[in-house]
Amino acid sequence: MGATDTEFTGHAANGGNVLVVGGTRGIGLAIARRLSTAGHRVAAWSRAGSPDGDSPTTAVRQGRLAAPADHAASAAPAPGCGGILPIDFRAVDVRRPERVRAELLRAAAVGTRPDILVYCAAIVGRGITGEVTDEVWRDVFEVNATGARTLLDQYVRAFGAHPARVIGLSSEAARHPHAGRSAYAASKAALEAFLGAYREEARDHATTVTVLRLGKVNTTLSRRSPEANSGALQPADVADLVAALLALPPHAEVRLLECSSVHSAYG
Repeated sequence: MGATDTEFTGHAANGGNVLVVGGTRGIGLAIARRLSTAGHRVAAWSRAGSPDGDSPTTAVRQGRLAAPADHAASAAPAPGCGGILPIDFRAVDVRRPERVRAELLRAAAVGTRPDILVYCAAIVGRGITGEVTDEVWRDVFEVNATGARTLLDQYVRAFGAHPARVIGLSSEAARHPHAGRSAYAASKAALEAFLGAYREEARDHATTVTVLRLGKVNTTLSRRSPEANSGALQPADVADLVAALLALPPHAEVRLLECSSVHSAYG
């Protein structure tokens, strides 16, 4: 195996190291928990580094999550040992390439180099043209699109290899933009375009790349009424989709998967 070849050689239904970026709330946290219960060793990154709604003490006591301390990864049982594996929460800002690289190298040093990357980080940045600030626009792009590029760029630079699987969460807004969310829509379109190009760049390394384009999901990013959100997808639905994608054999590539609630319309 050459230095630039992926090191992932098997089925990912359970086992394997997964990194969920944006994994401490909403969809990302649901994905991290779902994959942990499936037997993956999961790390979850966010700016805050801790899960919303759970204190580390409560989380550990419930046997679902690990505290975001440096010993968390070494305390996790190996895949295949049964039970729910703890999640290693880390404070990493994807807008800082040096921080991304440092955390990737730290994970590799303790034997948890991720071979599966799930990119969920997202902010909305509402506002119409002429009112939304340049700062908000840049921040939306840096998190929603540039952050994915930073992650993959630093991964390849750090390891001289590509991950086995990449899943990027996009939105129907990339193809059906809505007034007042131009930055969000444009950033998701940029994410999809980047992942499409990266797929071709990594093809010789057997990396599979999936864009998961979602309709309305009941998360904290939504400002819809409780009644409207009740008919939307739930974070657990998306987590089940990701788990199903990872259960596919490594030669099967779902390049674009679009999912929405039957009760949702575009916009």
